[in-house]
Amino acid sequence: MINITDEKWKEWNIEKDKHKFFTIRWEELFNDKTYESWQVRSTNVKYLLNEIRESAIISNKVKVHHTNLNDLIEELEITIKSDNIINKYFSSLLFYTNKISKQYKSIKKSDNPDFIEISELAQYGIIILNDYLNKNFDYLEEILFSEENNKKELNTAMQLLAVELHNIGYSFEYIKNSFQILQTTQKFEEKFIKLKQLFSKELIEFECYYLLRTSFQLETLSSHRLISVNRNDLPKNRLTELFLNQDLGCSVIKVTVKSLDKITAAIQGRQLLRNLLALRVIYEPDIKNQKMHPIDLIKNDDFEIVKHNDDIPLYMRKSKNPDSNYINLIRSLELFKLEERRYIEASIQYFRLSLMSSNDEAKLTNLWIALESLFQDQAGTIIGNVTKNVAAITTLNYLYSTLIAVSKDLKPYIRKIQSDTEISNFLEKSNNYRFHPYDLNKIFLVDTDSKILNKIKACVSDNPLILNRLFSLKEGMYKSSKNMKKHLTIHFNNISWQLRRIYRVRNKINHQGSLDINISQFYHHLYIYYTDTLQSIITTLKENPDWSIGSALNFRRCKYDFFIEELEKNTTPNIEKIYRTDIDAQSETKAWTKKK
Repeated sequence: MINITDEKWKEWNIEKDKHKFFTIRWEELFNDKTYESWQVRSTNVKYLLNEIRESAIISNKVKVHHTNLNDLIEELEITIKSDNIINKYFSSLLFYTNKISKQYKSIKKSDNPDFIEISELAQYGIIILNDYLNKNFDYLEEILFSEENNKKELNTAMQLLAVELHNIGYSFEYIKNSFQILQTTQKFEEKFIKLKQLFSKELIEFECYYLLRTSFQLETLSSHRLISVNRNDLPKNRLTELFLNQDLGCSVIKVTVKSLDKITAAIQGRQLLRNLLALRVIYEPDIKNQKMHPIDLIKNDDFEIVKHNDDIPLYMRKSKNPDSNYINLIRSLELFKLEERRYIEASIQYFRLSLMSSNDEAKLTNLWIALESLFQDQAGTIIGNVTKNVAAITTLNYLYSTLIAVSKDLKPYIRKIQSDTEISNFLEKSNNYRFHPYDLNKIFLVDTDSKILNKIKACVSDNPLILNRLFSLKEGMYKSSKNMKKHLTIHFNNISWQLRRIYRVRNKINHQGSLDINISQFYHHLYIYYTDTLQSIITTLKENPDWSIGSALNFRRCKYDFFIEELEKNTTPNIEKIYRTDIDAQSETKAWTKKK
């Protein structure tokens, strides 16, 4: 989260609380430093309808009760309820989505199922939502310029807009760059108009230039909009020289594509070029990988450059003590049973292959293999075991991860917070450099009259997003044990749906060679799910070296089930247990003591 001073707000001509909230949240949605649960999501109703349409078509070909449809329809029904844009502007859609649900229930009872009607109903729904983006902007505009100050509704509208922009084809980088509009000195109303104009949905033709070193002559392929270009034919200027000087011995290849923005165009052109070059391995198996340079030259009206960031994403950063952690891992593996050690080592090999892969499809495919290879000794389907266990492990970490994320947001204010004697006396583990997540948890649970919380709010009064987040946690997830159970169950379901979605994308890559626009985000999420799961297995087996991996996974799942059950029964919290949700079904110390 960016920290904006009063001077900056004045410089940017942003005065109203809602407009400040919008500005900070818009930047946060697309920032890779943002806690992943607060980043832009990957799906909305249109995306789900398209998935239902595709699944229905496949189901009709193989004549089976496709389990994907059941999951998708269930997710669709819940997603529609929270989409205020559909409820406000597209209420007729509910007729078609209700018919999809009824038709599927009828089909499940049939010996000769016909899924054609479901695919047609989904297509009708997509057509109805053709103007969804414009209505999204209308809805957001209404909230931003009304007298009401409903942050929850504003946040929801922003999330819906962000999802839609990406799903129709805008790159995250392009949307992220739109933040520059909010940094101008214009009135906020004028800035919002510019944002709307920026995302007009008009396809633009781009000429994309790439440098390629090959041992063979790449002939012009006009049907693929690809042509070889003489280096000397490019105009001489700073940008073309920056592009050409990456490799003086390379050929220049031009690919023409139509896209919504230059970054998506550069990615599409690269993908087309990679696919064409990959065909050559049929005739020359020992051909080396064709290196793609990090800077592409793009032309619409004028020449521009697009830089592809090859840095390791933030969620893949190495640990603080890699050497000692590495030695500890080896020592731990030596304690495990031979079969479990082999499963873990094989999984890590595929994880390594994923990191070494040159494209997103191979990365995601190898990482999925790494994950599912940890579930070899469990009864039932792989996808069923993956979803129920990984979702449980990830959800157990959710509370702690959220506390860490909010604590990091509070870091710029820590000295101001600590200067208040009453607050500093209440805090146990924080200091002048860090707001400890344990103390944040304590505030939400013990500060029942919100005296300390209100003092902290006063310290961060210039940041409406932090204020709203503190309020939402206190009055939402931390309001009662049943509220916490509700939030964790929602998170569990979201993780389960996302895992199944990633599995479907993986199958589309394997069977159809198709690429999903959200694949980089899916890979990001899968990376987190995998590392959380592997770490959880290793930690459990270190404590119980005679257990199998399946036993370790079942144990973690039982901890989640027990925690949810306790939340259902009890009301008064125990700080230590809630802080890390370290719940053992055999433990006498419960996270939530029974109400007296």
